[in-house]
Amino acid sequence: MNNTLEYNGNAIDAQNSSDIEFNGNRMWECDNGLDDDVLCTGFTIVDNLFAFCHGNGLVLAGSDHFVVGNIFVHSVVEDGGTNNYWDDGVLQGNLWSDYSGAGWYFIGGPAGSYDHHPQIYDPIFPMITHPGDLELDFYQTGDAVAWRIYDVDPGGYRILRNGTVAKSGVSYNPDDDFWLSLDGLLVGHHNITIDYWDDANHHVFDTVWVTKTDVLPTITHPTDVAIDEGDEEYSITWLPSHAHPSHYEVKRNGTLFASGSWEGGSITIELFDFPPGVWDVMMTVWAVSGAQIGDSIIISVNSRSDLTPVIVGEESLEVPENTEGYSLTWTVHGSYPSSYSIYRDQVLVITDTPASRAISFDVPVGMAGTEHYYELVVSDSYGHSAKHNVTVVYIAAVTTAPPPPPPDATLAGILAGGAGIVLFVGVVIVLKRRRKPLLPEVPIELVEEIPPYEEAIAEPALVPDTEVQVLRGAQFVGNRFRYKVKVVNNSPSVITDVTVTISSFPRDSLNLEGDISKIVPKIDPKGFRSPSFEFLPTQDCVKGNIVASVSYVDHSGQVHSMTTEPYTIRAVCDLLSPESITPEDYKLRITEFEHGEASLKVDDWTPEQMHEKTVRILKNTNFYEVESSTTKVGEHTETRIIGWAAGKYTGKNIGVDIIITGRPGVAGATCRVRMSGEDEAMIMPAIDEISQKLSAWLCPMCAGSLPAEFVNELKAGRTVACPFCGVTMDR
Repeated sequence: MNNTLEYNGNAIDAQNSSDIEFNGNRMWECDNGLDDDVLCTGFTIVDNLFAFCHGNGLVLAGSDHFVVGNIFVHSVVEDGGTNNYWDDGVLQGNLWSDYSGAGWYFIGGPAGSYDHHPQIYDPIFPMITHPGDLELDFYQTGDAVAWRIYDVDPGGYRILRNGTVAKSGVSYNPDDDFWLSLDGLLVGHHNITIDYWDDANHHVFDTVWVTKTDVLPTITHPTDVAIDEGDEEYSITWLPSHAHPSHYEVKRNGTLFASGSWEGGSITIELFDFPPGVWDVMMTVWAVSGAQIGDSIIISVNSRSDLTPVIVGEESLEVPENTEGYSLTWTVHGSYPSSYSIYRDQVLVITDTPASRAISFDVPVGMAGTEHYYELVVSDSYGHSAKHNVTVVYIAAVTTAPPPPPPDATLAGILAGGAGIVLFVGVVIVLKRRRKPLLPEVPIELVEEIPPYEEAIAEPALVPDTEVQVLRGAQFVGNRFRYKVKVVNNSPSVITDVTVTISSFPRDSLNLEGDISKIVPKIDPKGFRSPSFEFLPTQDCVKGNIVASVSYVDHSGQVHSMTTEPYTIRAVCDLLSPESITPEDYKLRITEFEHGEASLKVDDWTPEQMHEKTVRILKNTNFYEVESSTTKVGEHTETRIIGWAAGKYTGKNIGVDIIITGRPGVAGATCRVRMSGEDEAMIMPAIDEISQKLSAWLCPMCAGSLPAEFVNELKAGRTVACPFCGVTMDR
């Protein structure tokens, strides 16, 4: 009942059946509408439409069928059965499009049947075909939906696409007007409806559902993270992929957080402005077709109300008498300060609100032989506070020219062969895909990392005889690279118009933010200034030298200029993001990568200590720990740790495989570092960074490299405090 059957062979084929009612069916342009066989009996066939059937509209071969109230439009009928009725015997028969209006209507076939009460079918309503629903690929073009309409008094029409009029007219041509192109429809289900009416305003409707399909984009799933409020070093990177990328949206707990165009590469969001709480972050990417895919991760942000401030600063400061330009500087970690106070000899000298985590105070001039005790008290908005004390000692001014600056303390320790810092590493690069010849083993000398920043500004300019000294140093701060030039005025006179200019830097991988030159109006005798420059990396691997030039005017008006030693930067690990991967996928991915290896020996740690240290180093250098395992080989243990990461800028992957071998519980171990990467340029810098950290003495809290004197104290069994974060530690 109530079926629409179009363009079939036999719309209904009945066999060996009896007492069936066929009611309200619409059969369009079929070969045959309804066909029974000689074994069928007792059908009730009422209120059906047989239209434009190519063979017969209705063929009866059985017996005792009742056929009344049906409409036959250009469809032949045939009765070859027995005792079949084509009217009710009283008033009602069927409607025929070819009935002349006079007499009975003869039913074709050998039965010789008649409809004794026929009626003329003169359609009041227009008649319309149904083309059928469609499913199409988005990138397939040239498709359309088209209808045929039968009407003696044509009027107008409109075609709606998802409820909006896409086409309309007041007259029609069946070959041209009753169709609508399907190009441009996005992925999904679309409603295409035609509304046709005649001059008497009789309407007919038909709806076609069009489904556009496309392959869904793919997307990686980063691991859930937990960070502290205000941390600026964390970001999340997705690696979606599709042949036709379009755009993306990021929602945080259902509210739009970020959006933009997507060109097919990785997408990274920074987490530094996430407030405390648990956040469901949904990344959704779209293809041009409208196909989309999403990925959700959980980001937990710990409130600073749970963290106590930690103050890092110097313990004492010597200031030449009657000399300006010296400052006390502190850095606050763990909590953002809301206020601070500075006391001198227990007397309050300043109370203020800091503009950042860095706090500075200019030391006033004083007389030689005097000293003052300064105390910094920092409070945060959660009621936590911390203190730090500094002793300022005023010394007699030196009037003679100072001797050449001493060599770097770390380098001096290395040349003296102390603390087992000098290590020799064999490095071999194996480039499998390009079949380059193997490089010979080259000994590379590894040294302890230079302590961060100010301590790293220890290299003089190429002007050893001048009374003005220029030093330089650099470090990564979050995703930025900060380069600082320190100009020290050791002369007895003021120097003016001090100009520091960046002369050269690796422009292919760094962008300089801000001015290329910075000017200091003056530097007093025995004073210094340290202008800094910030660079933003544009690649996952930064290699090259940074050189700055310095000019100034002395007290006689003469202009002097000098150039700093080149600062060599080779950085990879600061520009990585940890990326989750299974051990099985890791093995498959690195088969097509290029590889490099390095071996080193450490004398101060057992294999178990090196295992713990290596896991911490990989985490601090932004590698995801894929797998960690330990096996026993004779009297030795062999520990293997595998890490995986992706570049923040190109999304190219890099994997590290570290094997630690040694006797259990005995100091001394051999470490083999194997680095595999999509980008050959990332391999050697990453090997250097990881190898240096493996051989260095690191703070367990902040991972800073400890100075040589601290290492000696630890080896002697004494407790020391980290000079960077303040945490105490022992051997």
